Amino acid sequence: MTEAEWKLWSRYRPLAVERLYERLRRQMMAAAADDSALAREHFHTVRDLCNEGNKEVVRVFDSFRHSRGHASINLQAVYVRGLLTEDEVASFSEETQAKLRDALAYFNNPD
Repeated sequence: MTEAEWKLWSRYRPLAVERLYERLRRQMMAAAADDSALAREHFHTVRDLCNEGNKEVVRVFDSFRHSRGHASINLQAVYVRGLLTEDEVASFSEETQAKLRDALAYFNNPD
């Protein structure tokens, strides 16, 4: 990753973190609003979503140090989860965009 792309990634990373937390929050709110379940089921469902959400945050953001050496892998992890806008992706080089598309293709079809 070039220095210029590292600077872009450093600017987009906090936005992607917030998007992931917002996605998790919406999932928990939807689970809590489900009137077809008992209160304790709501509680356990929300708790499980929270635990799984924390694991996802760690997998995507905390498992790699925020360093230039790990940035490409981290960027791919964020991209395959849909946490970047099209405009943000377009600001990276064609080479990086191709790597992101390859990562998404693999993520969707690992065989």
